[in-house]
Amino acid sequence: MKILIISDIFGRLASANGACSKEIAYELQARGHDITILQEKFEKSDAAYEQIEGFGVYRISTNLHQKLAVSYFTNGSSLKGKLSYFLFRLLGIRTLLLLPWYPQRAPIQCMKMAKKAEQLHKKTGFDMVISCYNPLSALYAGERLKLKYGVFFVPYFVDAMTNKEGGKYIFTKEFIDKKGFGYESRFYSAADLILNLKCHEKHFSQKRYDPFKQKMKITDIPHLKNRVAYLQLDSMELVYTGSVRIQILSGMLDILSGIAGINLHFYSPNCIDVPDRSFIVKHGKVAREEALAAQDKAGCLISMAVPGTTFIAAKIFEYISTGKKIIHFYTDDFDPNLPYYKKYKNSLLINLNNDTQTNAKTISEFLAQPTQIIPWSELEELFPMNKAAYTADLILGEIGVDSIENTNNI
Repeated sequence: MKILIISDIFGRLASANGACSKEIAYELQARGHDITILQEKFEKSDAAYEQIEGFGVYRISTNLHQKLAVSYFTNGSSLKGKLSYFLFRLLGIRTLLLLPWYPQRAPIQCMKMAKKAEQLHKKTGFDMVISCYNPLSALYAGERLKLKYGVFFVPYFVDAMTNKEGGKYIFTKEFIDKKGFGYESRFYSAADLILNLKCHEKHFSQKRYDPFKQKMKITDIPHLKNRVAYLQLDSMELVYTGSVRIQILSGMLDILSGIAGINLHFYSPNCIDVPDRSFIVKHGKVAREEALAAQDKAGCLISMAVPGTTFIAAKIFEYISTGKKIIHFYTDDFDPNLPYYKKYKNSLLINLNNDTQTNAKTISEFLAQPTQIIPWSELEELFPMNKAAYTADLILGEIGVDSIENTNNI
């Protein structure tokens, strides 16, 4: 079967959403399907087309607003980062200009993506398109192929368009929810299969989603893979990969500064926001492969919650896949990461509201304990929805196809 996946899967600046899509792409490719990738181009060095790991990867240029966002995210509080942020906010005027179509902010980009998807379909003849939101342009392109050519359309909502915790900028929560649901209804109506994440399952149980329930499936972040055989270094070598959570950082460092002998390595795009401390090593933004290699060599992995949200960090399943020690820092018992870590016996949960010295002592004792790596067989039994195979089964089962030999069943 020929499948188009629209998501930023390959490249140094691929997002967490793109990383999820990549795991699905690998799984579908392993089952014999022909996978093509369409994504936005963020760096000048990115080719418009190239073959990567057996995938045909096509790229269209992203818009200026997105480039500024990436520049700010990468350069943090440096002069370049501050200038990028200023221009990013200045260009935010387009949100007001396009207010009737909110959250649409880039109609030209949506048209470009849809046009490119159509060109690729005329050349290849896709049986299925999987559109990973965010960005919105991925959904527009998938919808175009469905409505115009009858391609089986699967919107993959790694981010939720609704289910926001509060308002944003000058907009109320009610306004954002109403406008978001309008777009959800549009793309849900066109979809043949809708994939939503488990962390939003309660939200999607609302009555307003009843018309779409038959084609809506719940899945989870597909990062659980067999990695437990890798090298284990000294427990005092701590590693954090991913974006630094500013709300957690200060309290976390106050605790860790009281623990002798540790080294804390940050593989983060916003390392510039991490203060200089004698025990901190900043590696900056790295490719995902380098981040995974750092996790493999770590003695203990560091995890940070995002307070006040239903956000689950995709990397926690990369962490869990190693079977190693993990320390998770959080601030409230509503943290959606907690149920996963509570099932994982090599985790230590640190509430930043507790006494700093007590937390430091607890961590010291945890690090001093011998590490008992959790075997893969136990991990996959604990977290079956977090394997890419689970999501692939949902997708292929809906169309009645599993391997390439079954393609004629469509």
